[in-house]
Amino acid sequence: MQPTDDSVLLQRYVEDNSDEAFAALVTRHINLVYSVALRQIGDPGHAEEITQAVFIILARKAGQLRHSKAVSSWLFQTTRLTANNFARSEMRRQFREQEAHMRATLNESDNDLWPQIAPFLDDAIAGLHGKDRQVVLLRFYEDKNLREIGSALGASEDAAEKRIKRALEKLRRAFSKRGVNSTGSAIGESIATHVLQMAPATLAKSVTAVAIAKGSTALASTLTLVKGTMKTMTWLKIKSAVSAGVSVLLAASVATVALSQTGNNNKSAAQQTSINGENTNNMLSSYSQPVTNISNVTSGSPTIVRTQSNLFGLQTPTSARDKQLQNSFSQFPLFALATNTEGQPAFQTLTLTNPVSISNSTYYGFRFQVPSRMNEEDFVWAFVQPESFSGWYIMPQTGIMGGFINYFYTPKNIYPAADGLFPLNGRRMILQSLSGENLEDGHTYLIWFNFTQNHPRRISVAFTFTNLQSNSPDAIESGLHLDCQNYLVHPLSPPVVNPSNHHVYILLRPATWEESEAQAVALGGHLATVRNQAEEDWIFKTFGHYKWMQRLLWIGLSDREKKFHFSWSSGESASYTTWAPGEPNNAGRGEDYVSIFYPNHSQANHWNDWGDRTVDPIGLPMDGVVEIIPEQTNNPVNITPTAVTPAANAVAVLINPNVTITSNGGGIKLQWPVSASDYMLVATTNLSQPFTMFGYSEVTNEEIGTLYVTITNPVPQMFFRLQKP
Repeated sequence: MQPTDDSVLLQRYVEDNSDEAFAALVTRHINLVYSVALRQIGDPGHAEEITQAVFIILARKAGQLRHSKAVSSWLFQTTRLTANNFARSEMRRQFREQEAHMRATLNESDNDLWPQIAPFLDDAIAGLHGKDRQVVLLRFYEDKNLREIGSALGASEDAAEKRIKRALEKLRRAFSKRGVNSTGSAIGESIATHVLQMAPATLAKSVTAVAIAKGSTALASTLTLVKGTMKTMTWLKIKSAVSAGVSVLLAASVATVALSQTGNNNKSAAQQTSINGENTNNMLSSYSQPVTNISNVTSGSPTIVRTQSNLFGLQTPTSARDKQLQNSFSQFPLFALATNTEGQPAFQTLTLTNPVSISNSTYYGFRFQVPSRMNEEDFVWAFVQPESFSGWYIMPQTGIMGGFINYFYTPKNIYPAADGLFPLNGRRMILQSLSGENLEDGHTYLIWFNFTQNHPRRISVAFTFTNLQSNSPDAIESGLHLDCQNYLVHPLSPPVVNPSNHHVYILLRPATWEESEAQAVALGGHLATVRNQAEEDWIFKTFGHYKWMQRLLWIGLSDREKKFHFSWSSGESASYTTWAPGEPNNAGRGEDYVSIFYPNHSQANHWNDWGDRTVDPIGLPMDGVVEIIPEQTNNPVNITPTAVTPAANAVAVLINPNVTITSNGGGIKLQWPVSASDYMLVATTNLSQPFTMFGYSEVTNEEIGTLYVTITNPVPQMFFRLQKP
């Protein structure tokens, strides 16, 4: 008897609310999901939680998937997304941990192939194109035979076998870049033997029960994981739709070129082609223009955002400008392929001198020569985008370029190696690839740049030739050995000591508040607590315009635990505040985290509450400021001497319920009845001014029924009171 198709089971679950059908799906695929999760995370307990989350997502999205013939492929991708979200939230960066785990659990010799490929297997499979990935999953993860695979693909058994061999060859190439040398058949045998890890016997039952209930009985951490993964899936779906729209636009544009060429032989296609009513001149034939608006990088997007550009065809004849540039080839410097001491591609500095001038425009650039290649390796390169950038083009010394070019842009600061690259104030890195079949061995090519205004003196560029597994920024980064997976581990600044309080401060790379606080804890501190104007000014002056860029600075203040009850992540209570007018306002809801405005802002050096995001609405980075208090510092705050004791300076405005204030060493202690626990403590230095929220952590004294807050460094002449949120 043939097993029931996944699509039939999904349809029964959606239309008939059949728990048995969903349980059958879980039983069929749970080993696949659990195995992928275990390899990604390396911890069986975490892998079980990820498995639970994946099947909750399946239950919620079953209506969209009930006609799908590739449920296993969907589960594989969703498991990887969920595992990546889990790893990001836990700051678990996995490659070395995965390898150590696999070697420990498999208990096999170091000479065995499986421990060498296991840490990279899921990433390599994810890099395959759709049908190649599907046949690998069907053959090795679901143990399907050639007839069943051919049926799923709508092809013959021979075609299925060829597809498997081709996919294994692509995996062999991917592993060879990781230093694992083997054959496709050996890799296939190793995967078939080891790829599936048996899930715990009780997991399928518990997963089914929780997933059928759509997660209503799941742990809070599991629901958080589900929410984050579904948000990422929505983002990827929107991004895919945008890319598809661009492809349609490209096809329409190429068709317009063809019609123009046949309809009027006296004019070039480029002269007649327009997009959205604007004449493109030669844009379709040879020009790439970077997208300058990055306001779409907002809260809710993935932390590391890599955006794909429009695609421009390179099929039409070269223009008069291009011919003049080809005639001036020798004026551009020739760059050889540069590598570092480890043999990896290295950045070179292009000094922008001796431009070629054509029609009131100036062109700078460099030449490179294609080496003798074994398998028509693809050309990949990267450069830092200058602020005054207009565009660039890759062109041969003679003739025209075939194929299409596309590019991706990504924040420069996510790459630890990019800190010293030129121009230093460049915010983004451009990543680009060109299919190797469009290049000829031994031929020389030119990359030129054009600028809208004053150009920078130098640009850092890197390029190499490699077999791309997929047309993606991840693949280009891999080819160029650009590491962005662990970028938070490398702070943006070295440790800096504040001479006033002798605390150590570190500026992190752009990240969300939650990620920044997690990294601060990993470094031995917390996001900074600001206790007085002197500390505020020092932090702002030291980091607000760090490395030639305006920055918003995350500090440790938030009301994520209780709305409008702000507390410092360090657990301290500090009465100092410097809110911008009208803040905090929780505009649009979800604004739970506080940062300092950048120097050029109208409210520079004042505070604002934000959602958990990595950049502000105009694309400026949001960096966390870590504060580490040395162990030998007995008092963690810098107390300014005053002639009057803090208790005499602090005044409680008598309302119901009352706040009492007493001296407490060098600070003050505020106390009020526990019956007023739903009130919040506010303060002001002038009774003619509004009371504002500040950061404090309250403690309950159950014996006498009171709440109290200890402030070790109160602002002089401070008035306190309780009020309803």
